[in-house]
Amino acid sequence: SSEGRNGIEAQTGHSNRLSASAYLTAEVRRRPNLRILTQTEVAKVEIEGKSARGIVAHGEQGSVRLPARHVILSAGALLSPTLLLRSGIGPAAGLQRCGVQPLVVREGVGANLQNHVTLNIGVTLNAAFRQDVDEQTFAVACLRFSSGHPDGPVSDMLGSFVARTGLLPHGTRLGMIGVHLYAPASRGSVGLDPGAPDGLPSVDFRFMSASADLERMVSAAGRVLGMLDDPALRTAFLAAFLFPSRAPLQLLNRGSVLGRNLSASLAALLDLPQIVQSPILSLLLGANRIRLDGRGQPNISADLAAQSAVPMAHPVGTCAIGASDDDNAVVDPEGRVYGLDGLSVADASIMPVIPRANTALSTMMVAERAAALIRKRH
Repeated sequence: SSEGRNGIEAQTGHSNRLSASAYLTAEVRRRPNLRILTQTEVAKVEIEGKSARGIVAHGEQGSVRLPARHVILSAGALLSPTLLLRSGIGPAAGLQRCGVQPLVVREGVGANLQNHVTLNIGVTLNAAFRQDVDEQTFAVACLRFSSGHPDGPVSDMLGSFVARTGLLPHGTRLGMIGVHLYAPASRGSVGLDPGAPDGLPSVDFRFMSASADLERMVSAAGRVLGMLDDPALRTAFLAAFLFPSRAPLQLLNRGSVLGRNLSASLAALLDLPQIVQSPILSLLLGANRIRLDGRGQPNISADLAAQSAVPMAHPVGTCAIGASDDDNAVVDPEGRVYGLDGLSVADASIMPVIPRANTALSTMMVAERAAALIRKRH
C-alpha cells in the first residue's frame, strides 16, 4: 500500500523536530560551515565511478547540485532507502523495472522494514475521572510485559494508558489504551513506484503477516481488556471501543475551524448517557464497541485485530548494518554504504532489528556514534 505525503511525514516528523531543538542550538546555527536549506528536498545522491560526489536537490531556488566529499543520509527508514534506490543503489531487478541504472547492487536496500504495531482502545471517561483541563500529561502509565508466545522474546509487549487524546474539548473526555507489539516478526519493504520513481515511495509494512504477531496482539489485547473489566476500573468509564486503523483522531486534534467544531460536537456527545453515545460514536469514528461482561475475560477476534492495527512512528531496518558478505546488509559497522566511498547512512534505517522501546533515543545514539566515527576518519 502506498503512503501519502502526510503518512511519510507522520512517520518521520515528530522526532526530527525534537532532535533539531536539542542539537541545532543557536550556537550551532552560527557556525560558518553550516548552511540550512528549508523547503528543499533531496532528489538523489550524485555518484561518479564508485564514489559519492554530492547530492541533487530541489527547492525554492530550483534544482541545485551540492558537491561534498562525504554525504550522510539521515532521512529515516522510509526515505533514506528511497534516496539510495533513486541513486542506483539497490536490487538490480527492482531498479531496472523503475528505469534506474544499477550502479551498486545491494539487495537489502528497502528490505527488512520493521515497525511497532498498535491497537487503540478508546474509553469514554466519566466526569469524575477526567484529567484537569490545565494538566497536559500525555501518558499516565505504561505496562511492559511478555506475551509468553513461543516465538516472542521477553518484554515484547507494551500497554500504554493515556488520560487524554488531545488539547481540544473532546480530549479530556476520551481516554486511550494502546496495546503495542514491540518485537514484531513481520517484515515489510520500501521501494520505488515504477510509474513515478521520482515520487513518493511505495511502502508496505505487511503488518501481521507473521502469524505470531497476530496471536500475540490478540492475547495482549485480552490481557489489557481484562484489566479494564476489573470492578475497580469500571466506574471510571462508560464504554470501551476498538478504533479502526483509519480513525479520524488527527482531524479532531487539528486547530482548524473544522477540527475545533468537530471536537466541540464530540465533547457534547461524550457528556450524554451511554445509550445515546454508543451508536453515534460508532457512526462518527468507525469504532467497534467492546463488550465487557464483568468476568474479566473479554477479547477481540483475530480478524478485527488485523483490520484495526496501525503503525507507530518507529520504522527501522531498511538500510541494515551487517557484514560485507551478507547480501541483505547495506552499511558496514561504521554506517558506510557498501560498494561506495564517501557515503554513509546515520538514522534508524541501519538498525537490523527494531528495539523493544521507542526509537527516538536509539536513533540519536546511532547518529552520535556515526558522527564520532566520521570525525575520527576525517
